[in-house]
Amino acid sequence: MVIVLLSIVLSIPAVQTRLGKVATNYLNKDFDTHIVVNKVDLSFFGRVNLKDISIRDHHLDSMINVKSLKTSIFSYRKILNNKLEFGEIELEGVNFIIKTYKGETDDAFNVFIDRFDDKEKDTIPSNFLLTSTLVTMKDAYFEIYDENKTDDLVTFKEINGQVYNLIVDGPKFSGDIKGLQFIDDHQIEVENLTSDFSYTLSLIHISEP
Repeated sequence: MVIVLLSIVLSIPAVQTRLGKVATNYLNKDFDTHIVVNKVDLSFFGRVNLKDISIRDHHLDSMINVKSLKTSIFSYRKILNNKLEFGEIELEGVNFIIKTYKGETDDAFNVFIDRFDDKEKDTIPSNFLLTSTLVTMKDAYFEIYDENKTDDLVTFKEINGQVYNLIVDGPKFSGDIKGLQFIDDHQIEVENLTSDFSYTLSLIHISEP
């Protein structure tokens, strides 16, 4: 009976959105981040639908905006330890800007991820881990910009495709790209990119699968 009542309560949109705000307020307070989720839809079986997600960087400029994120969570307990294990993730309307500000050496995304790390990060691996079996992207935009360099803007727009076995380990991430479509900053259209992909603070690596 308790489970039935709990399911009914959790199915109420206002309750779900309130839970989302409590969670993001916890993250923002404990890790000094700036995350907003305007609407949350939860399923008792672990399905999650987040809408209108906004993440600002340490200068309070827009870094990540997502119109819709649908996924399933493998373990709520591990989330408390910064281990985000997801099943399939569906992303729609994504704007992702990685910016390095004038006079700074770390880009804004690295600074954001570093907020979730233990302070003794020089002697231990990153404490932040996100994994997904499959990420499907629709109408995404990706930008990398370094204010310390001239003509250093790299953009990819109208990104559609899939990334298998995504791993975000601190400031590093990797995955297996399948059938990716996008237009780069030189207006070159890529229609079917399939590759192993990895990103670190010093290197972007793309290779044959």
